[in-house]
Amino acid sequence: PGHWEKADVTITDDGDSFFTLGFAVPEGSSPVNARVLYCNEVRSTFTIERVLPEFNLRLDGFAKTINLEVSTPDPALTSRITERLSVYINGEPYPVYRRFSSEGVITVIGLSPLTAYNVKTTLMDGVEAPEFTPTVRIVTEGTPQLPNNDFEERKDGPHFKNMPSGGVYAQTSVDIFNWQHHTTYKCEVPKEWANTNAKTFNLSASNINTWYVQPSVRLIRDDAASGSFSVLLTSVAYDPAGEDIPPYAQTGEPYLDYSPVVPHISHRAAGKLFLGEYSFNAATGEETYREGVAWNSRPYSVSGTYKYLPSAAERDDDGLVVVEVIGKSEGQEVVIASGKMLLPYAGSFTAFNVPLSYSLLGVKATRLKLMFASSSHIGTIEEESANVTTVADPQTATSTGGRLWIDNIQMTY
Repeated sequence: PGHWEKADVTITDDGDSFFTLGFAVPEGSSPVNARVLYCNEVRSTFTIERVLPEFNLRLDGFAKTINLEVSTPDPALTSRITERLSVYINGEPYPVYRRFSSEGVITVIGLSPLTAYNVKTTLMDGVEAPEFTPTVRIVTEGTPQLPNNDFEERKDGPHFKNMPSGGVYAQTSVDIFNWQHHTTYKCEVPKEWANTNAKTFNLSASNINTWYVQPSVRLIRDDAASGSFSVLLTSVAYDPAGEDIPPYAQTGEPYLDYSPVVPHISHRAAGKLFLGEYSFNAATGEETYREGVAWNSRPYSVSGTYKYLPSAAERDDDGLVVVEVIGKSEGQEVVIASGKMLLPYAGSFTAFNVPLSYSLLGVKATRLKLMFASSSHIGTIEEESANVTTVADPQTATSTGGRLWIDNIQMTY
C-alpha cells in the first residue's frame, strides 16, 4: 500500500484516437491496482481483477492426511495452481504440509481418523469474498493394527516327545550300538499368523530325526522387546526323505557321548512368518503360500523391533521384512505401495521402520501382505535349498543358520 512500481508499457494505435496499453502485472491471486500517468499527471486509476484459471481437484483421504490432486486443461498452469492454492477445511483456512508442484499434489495433515470433513479451495487472497471450488465432503480412513501384533496370543506349534536325535553310537570301542539321544519339542506359535513349520517340521518324513525335522518358527518366552513373548525364526536344514544314519563306532578315548555322523540333508529353508495361510504337501514336496489379509486403510510405514544373528557360514546374511499394500484398479488387483528392508546383525532388540508411499491416488487398500524371514535368500524350495546356509552341530544333531527375533509390529498412519 502506498508503493507504486513502474511498469514497462507497450502502446498500440487502434485508430480514431484510441490506443491500447499493454503491461505485465505481478504474479499473485489478489486484485492489482493500477494508474496511468501522462506528462507526470495521473490521468486514470483502476483495479485489475484476477481471472481464475480452469482446474479440477481430486481428493483422497488417508487416515490422518488428505491429498489434493490438481488437473487443468493447460498443463503449464499445474505447478502455479498447486503453489498458490489455499485449502479450507470445515470453513477454516488450513495449513498445507507439502506441495508437489510438478505433480500437482498438495498434502494436508493433522486430521482425525474416521472423520468427515468439508474441503474447498481458492486461488484468491486479499479479497473479502474469494471464489471457492465446490465443497467436497470426504471421510478419512481408520487406523487398524495387525492381529496379535505383539505375539502374546499363542497356540500349539511343533510337538514331539523323544524324537531321535542323531544316529546310534557305541558307548565304548565295542561295536554295541546301544546309545541314542532324544529331543522333546513342545513349541508354541503366534495366533493369526502363518509359518513354514509344516515344511521344516514335517512329521510325515520317512526318517523322523532332528537332523531332518526342525521347527523354523516358534515363540520365545521372556526374551521380548515388550510383553512376555517374541517370535524366533530360524533357517534350518530339513529332509522329508532323510537317509538312514549309520551307527558310530568309537575308535578310542576320549569316548564321545554323541554320534558325530552328519548325514546328507537335501533341503534348506528360511524360517518365515507372514499374514495369510501356508500348506506343504509331503507327498509331492510342494508348498503353497496364500499371502495377505483383508485390509481397508493405507499405512505410511510398518515398524517393530528385531534381533538378528546370521549363520556362522554367512556372516553377511540378513533377516528380511517385505510388505505390500494391495488395492483394486479397473477391476484388477494392483500393488499400491510396497517396502522391503534387510535386517542386519543386531545383538539386542533394535527398532526398524519400513516406509510406504502411494502413487495411485484414490485407489483404496483391500489387502495387506507382510512377511518376515530369517534369511534374505527367500524363494522357491529349490532356490532356498541352494542359497540358504546352515551349519551342522553333531552334538544337537541339527543344522541351523540365521536367527531372527521379531516383536511389537506396528502400522503407522
